[in-house]
Amino acid sequence: MTNQRESIQTAQSDLGMTAGQLAEALGISVNTLKAWKYGRNPMPKTALMALEHLSCAKNMAKLYPLLDNLFEKRVSRESLIAERFVNEIRGSSK
Repeated sequence: MTNQRESIQTAQSDLGMTAGQLAEALGISVNTLKAWKYGRNPMPKTALMALEHLSCAKNMAKLYPLLDNLFEKRVSRESLIAERFVNEIRGSSK
């Protein structure tokens, strides 16, 4: 398991956040975050879990545009198939 400093640095890097932004996201002061980072105070397990949840949320946010794009392509493809099918039926009924 990584130490507190590594966990905080990794979260900041992964999330692209300053210490102030990360502290705000965790609902703590910058001084508390720095105390954890530099080992002056132990970091609660709930705070470590919160860091993990923030990272997961960031990764999910990256996935949504990709999923939207795939959905749009699928809908477009299915619409095209349906349109061709309708045109074939119309053509054969003449």
